[in-house]
Amino acid sequence: MDCSVVIATKDRARYLQCALASLLAQRDAPTFEIVVVDNGSTDDTQGIVRQFARNAGDVRYVTVAEPNRGKARNHGVAATRGRYLLFCDDDVYVPSNWIGAHMAAQQLDGERVVNGPILNVPSYGRRPKPRAANYSRAFLCTCNASLRREAFVRAGGFDESFDLYGWEDTELGVRLRA
Repeated sequence: MDCSVVIATKDRARYLQCALASLLAQRDAPTFEIVVVDNGSTDDTQGIVRQFARNAGDVRYVTVAEPNRGKARNHGVAATRGRYLLFCDDDVYVPSNWIGAHMAAQQLDGERVVNGPILNVPSYGRRPKPRAANYSRAFLCTCNASLRREAFVRAGGFDESFDLYGWEDTELGVRLRA
């Protein structure tokens, strides 16, 4: 297995459905799996994931009941088989070359963490081209990032003591940079 996409989610089945559809529409991608970690949802998240798994192949469902994104992502990584990890959020719609672009960047010299652009848009129908303002080299933004699995493990994964939204990835980025 070349790469594993890890998505943590909680009560966002309707968004997750779009994210999964965009991932399964990848072109010219190496072999990949998708691991969705349900972080205590009460909606039809499980049903959505199981539907995609039945119809599309290597899509797996993992549960972590305690709402904690770091813990959810760590459990997701533990369930993966890929040499590379790709992280995205449950509300993203990735372009059809997303996995291929991350893997091409990973093949450049040296060990690296790759952050792709992040575009906040009002709807899935609006897909402007990324500009310089959509990239960040300052922070690890795991709504569009990839790295070697062994680097993630060596760094100790996500710190599960974070209980505020969004800081576990920034902190991991600091450790990876060091």
